[in-house]
Amino acid sequence: MPLITNAFGGWLNYPEYFFFWCYHGQNAVFNTMGYQNPAMDALIDKARFDDRHAKYEAAVKGFIDIAFEEVPRVPIFQPLLERGDAEERHRLPLLVPSPARLPPAREGLT
Repeated sequence: MPLITNAFGGWLNYPEYFFFWCYHGQNAVFNTMGYQNPAMDALIDKARFDDRHAKYEAAVKGFIDIAFEEVPRVPIFQPLLERGDAEERHRLPLLVPSPARLPPAREGLT
């Protein structure tokens, strides 16, 4: 497709979940750009199945770096499911977080 708009956001707060469904070469329905990159796939798989914190974090940073370098998908905004009053809304991020703002590692990882 020459252009598609998609408001898919990961339902779980794990970067590898979103990247598996939207960037992995297994061509899931949410990989609307038909993106395939074996290096990206290897990093996503490593993050999904490696329970060591340092290895997980390195893999996540790696696939985010590739996404920012190749830009197969243009992130315009991140839909939020948070609630807040009018005074708090100005503090909610409107853009996709930078790689420096990765969510904390999942509980139970060592």
